[in-house]
Amino acid sequence: MNSLAYFAPAFFLFTVHIAMDAFRQDVLSQVLAGVVNDTNNSSQFYNAFVFTIDFIYVLLIMTVVFYSLHLTNNHPRFRRYIYGISTLFGLFMVIVFAVLAVDIFRGLIDNADCNYYFI
Repeated sequence: MNSLAYFAPAFFLFTVHIAMDAFRQDVLSQVLAGVVNDTNNSSQFYNAFVFTIDFIYVLLIMTVVFYSLHLTNNHPRFRRYIYGISTLFGLFMVIVFAVLAVDIFRGLIDNADCNYYFI
């Protein structure tokens, strides 16, 4: 169980990266097609979106690690810091869930010829 706790953030980062990349390809490239032209610059724009989301996740994880290493539970601001970062992390996860839900529903509705297998 302890090793799972150490590997879980990496697995979630992989999931977030794949989800944001799929969202970039399926939704952002179609919604922003008129705003961002289909050149190399647009590819860099979309890649910057995925990189930014990955960076935010890594920043949140590093903040949790920093707080857990440098604060004790009797520190006067411990609860405020932990609740604050937990709230930000929760909002981030809700946003990732919403992006996944939009991408899944969009794929189910738009692609009638695709076969979806549910286990």
